[in-house]
Amino acid sequence: MIKGISQQAVVIDTPNGKVFRQAIFIVSSKARNLPEKTLWEEAQRMIEENTDQPLKRGKLFR
Repeated sequence: MIKGISQQAVVIDTPNGKVFRQAIFIVSSKARNLPEKTLWEEAQRMIEENTDQPLKRGKLFR
């Protein structure tokens, strides 16, 4: 559960995932003004460092 009135999140869908369907990254308040491209690059870097799955572009919620 996400608490708060407004949160910014990056949601990555993993349709071929064996265990998980989505990865959700909650954007820190310090990074809210970063461009969407920067958020995607950081999400991609984190996923690639921790899995062997390629990143499929998902959704950005602001």
